[in-house]
Amino acid sequence: MAGATAMKVCTGCKHELALDLFAKDRRHQGGYGSRCKKCESARTKTFNQAKRDANPDSRQHFKRHVRLEDFVVAPLAPDAKDHSGKEFGRLRAISYGGRENGKRGEWNCYCAPDLGGCGNYLRVATNSLTTGNTRSCGCFQKHRASREQAEPDTGHRQRPDYVSPVPERVRAIDMIGKKVGFLTVVSRAPNYVRGQSTITRWNCMCDCGTPAVKTASMLRRSGTVSCGCMKHKGVPLRSEEIRARDRAYMKARREEVRFVLEARMRARMRSALRRVRTRKTRRLSDILGYTYGELEAHLLATMPAGYTWQDFREGKLEIDHIRELWRFNYSTEDCDEFRAAWALSNLQLLTKEAHALKSARSEKERVGTQRGERRPSKVIRPLLATE
Repeated sequence: MAGATAMKVCTGCKHELALDLFAKDRRHQGGYGSRCKKCESARTKTFNQAKRDANPDSRQHFKRHVRLEDFVVAPLAPDAKDHSGKEFGRLRAISYGGRENGKRGEWNCYCAPDLGGCGNYLRVATNSLTTGNTRSCGCFQKHRASREQAEPDTGHRQRPDYVSPVPERVRAIDMIGKKVGFLTVVSRAPNYVRGQSTITRWNCMCDCGTPAVKTASMLRRSGTVSCGCMKHKGVPLRSEEIRARDRAYMKARREEVRFVLEARMRARMRSALRRVRTRKTRRLSDILGYTYGELEAHLLATMPAGYTWQDFREGKLEIDHIRELWRFNYSTEDCDEFRAAWALSNLQLLTKEAHALKSARSEKERVGTQRGERRPSKVIRPLLATE
């Protein structure tokens, strides 16, 4: 009969319901699932709960059942940022929770009611907090879903062009009148809301006469140069202004002692671990127990007379192991022998010529030891920077 509503029997509740109450699924006959939305939701909740009960050590179980007294407080690295007491959306960081199974560091957080939270405790990865990917224990998603169900016309997940009704942020950098590639910023556009993040947008006019709306990050960092008309005309995706700014930044960074020191230490450590068929997986402070600042101060004390950090940048000075690496028996970065080889007391600065002389002498001794021609003496006199 014309105008009749299509019906389907749910395999869960055994009721005959309208097709609107079934989720679309191309895998089933007719293009709809075998269970109605209510039965499918109940089945999914039961399955997830059984999975959490079967694996109590999983992150999902911990996030839902954690208590304040169950938090593990770990020491923070000297060069790491302390987020204790800081607020990230609905979360307030309490203490550092360390690394779980060698993964990224995590923070013990509280979903504070005074910030709109529900009072749960959970552990969140440091990167998820600082980038804004995690802003609650999950209660915000539930609140947004219930709000969209009550008012489906106002949900920005159904409407990609949804803009924030809140007033514009005062702290946004004013870009009106600026020229970025072929784009000229004309006025401020309404903010775009994605989760709990508010993204600043600008109305732009392209040289081809087409208006475009671009976010602040597109104009300032991503290298957007047009409305899209220059994409297939051989025009570089990054404007000359942005490329010049990046080149100037990297040139200034290469002049810094810390930048050169970090690059050379990372290269030397990777090379040393590659010889034993392994790789470097953690930061220097986590492996060796000292920071690049402490390393810089120590090497400055061993610098030969008449030399400066400029000579180190130019390659006239090199980092030397007082007791050579081949004399240590290490297999991974966590070995005590590896830490001893890279300890501050075993590092010094030598001139390029002195370092080459010492390397040649050490290599000859190493080859002779492997062939059994001579054995290294128990007391080895190293070549010091003062010689």
